[in-house]
Amino acid sequence: NPVGCAFLRSYLRNQDTEVVVGETNDAQTLDVSRALVSYASNEFNHVVGIYWQNYPYRRENCTGTLISDDTVLLLAECTSNFGVAATHVYIGWLLTTENYPISETIIHPEYVEGSPYNNIAVLKLGKRVKFSTIVRPACIWTSPEIPPSQVDVLGRGRQDINFFVRDEQFDSFWPMDANLTARHNVNSVSNCSLTSESRRKLNRGLAEEHLCTGNPNFLVPESCRILPGAPVQLPLVRNDRYFHYALALSQFGSNCGFGESTISTRLTPHINWLQTTLLPNFRDEAAAVQYVNPDWAEGEPCTYDFEDEIEGVCTQYLKCPKVWNDFKAKRRVNFCNSASVICCPKRYIAQEGPKPRNVLDTCPTDFS
Repeated sequence: NPVGCAFLRSYLRNQDTEVVVGETNDAQTLDVSRALVSYASNEFNHVVGIYWQNYPYRRENCTGTLISDDTVLLLAECTSNFGVAATHVYIGWLLTTENYPISETIIHPEYVEGSPYNNIAVLKLGKRVKFSTIVRPACIWTSPEIPPSQVDVLGRGRQDINFFVRDEQFDSFWPMDANLTARHNVNSVSNCSLTSESRRKLNRGLAEEHLCTGNPNFLVPESCRILPGAPVQLPLVRNDRYFHYALALSQFGSNCGFGESTISTRLTPHINWLQTTLLPNFRDEAAAVQYVNPDWAEGEPCTYDFEDEIEGVCTQYLKCPKVWNDFKAKRRVNFCNSASVICCPKRYIAQEGPKPRNVLDTCPTDFS
């Protein structure tokens, strides 16, 4: 048993060099925040579970990535379970029990069942998600370039084997699963360490749409497993806040990419297809009733959401891309005393500068 053996000899194992920040003859100073595997909290607030209502067989190996208040990205292979389409998603995944019905499933038109190519799909939800401290969307990384930094891959694994930082012998097991974040390097095609099983899956080789990541260090076997459909992500600061940018959706790989590479579906090569399914001006839905208040003048206070009592400011529509996108999506929008002036919450009002091109570019503004 690899896990049991690792526990019995844990006091003999050396700490990773990235964690050791100081050393004397008698002791080491450790910075556990630099660990290659760590507990995940906010890193999971856009990961959703996929659910099949009234169906006896569950798929534990499928998750999705929330990217807006009504849209989830996932692997195409995870849209069905033995031919039965998914019916709901759990938002907040393990942190909440609230589920949302799926109103539409859009699979990449070139996906072939069982293939690792074009393995991507979109779920549209039947009701809009209300964001909170534990439910936030991920932003889509639209640039073809990947920053020269490590990326985070999300997984699950045993609490006990991943989190001891001690020099005494282990004396108790704690086998419960925990959410994990694994730090990966982005590997080139020539540096992508694939098992024979992974190579068989990639019968046409690595394509531009694939992202190969991993870490040369080894973990105890079976101590961490990736979550298919969860994002390979990059935490960045925008508008003085951290946002997680989804570069790809995890497909397959063992031990969370330690000792061998994991393969993911990059989002950037699929941006053109995603735009046709995500951007409001491509959608064809029945128009919602719009509200016009002739007493609201530009620059004056207004009510953005009567139900939740959210206040706003009457603003030119070009300065409020989030709400204008809602209008183009045929959602309800409150107009002021002009067809070009809408009620916009202050946090959505765009600052002076280049105008965002579309909702894929305005994510940090829309959800801050």
